[in-house]
Amino acid sequence: MKQLYKIEEFGTMGWGLIAEDATKLTKEQCDERLEMYCSQGVNPSRMRAVKDGVFLQEDNSYTVND
Repeated sequence: MKQLYKIEEFGTMGWGLIAEDATKLTKEQCDERLEMYCSQGVNPSRMRAVKDGVFLQEDNSYTVND
């Protein structure tokens, strides 16, 4: 099993998804995206990566952790 992550940004309404496709990311993908958003000028203190579920490698299914 591999932990998945999503990237959130703090805005006027609180924490929300930074982009529609910023979910179900592996740690490596998440790190790359965080670097990309920083290079585009997003303040790193206004972003966070949070757990978004688990990818089960055996059958390629996705489950949500609450």
